[in-house]
Amino acid sequence: MTEDEELAEALRRVTLLFENGKPASSLVRDLAILGAERMLKDDERARAARRRLAEWSINMSEEERELLREARRSSVGGETEEW
Repeated sequence: MTEDEELAEALRRVTLLFENGKPASSLVRDLAILGAERMLKDDERARAARRRLAEWSINMSEEERELLREARRSSVGGETEEW
């Protein structure tokens, strides 16, 4: 691994959160695993949010659609596409 100032600074900041004297390679490994787990959880939350949005948009009432059209018209100066 080449010297990376940003990585070195990040490791310095989190060293106190981990066991004292832990080798940098172990710390990097632990952080990589935690980071991967976090990314996977974030991705799943985003996918679930997109599914909820899609379901909501398919099942919304005509009144809700009109409210969205009005909000779009007022935000883009009157231009709108039909949904």
